[in-house]
Amino acid sequence: MDITASDHYLRDALYELIDRARQAQSECKSRAKDQEAAAYSAGRAFAYYEVVSYLLLQLEAFGLSRDQYDVPQDFNSDTELQF
Repeated sequence: MDITASDHYLRDALYELIDRARQAQSECKSRAKDQEAAAYSAGRAFAYYEVVSYLLLQLEAFGLSRDQYDVPQDFNSDTELQF
């Protein structure tokens, strides 16, 4: 299968969204003493989780390999992005 510009776009977007979700998750944990800041970070983390989960479901629905987009087969957004 030929790699297209849209494949590169999706790969980069997924990588960035997963990274941002992990950062927001980490911020939520580190800001636990400040309830307002923690709630904000939790909201950001949940929003990223929703987007990443949706994109991964779409990959599956269209029969696209996670490997093609550098998403490990064992990556599970339900467990990986918990906070």
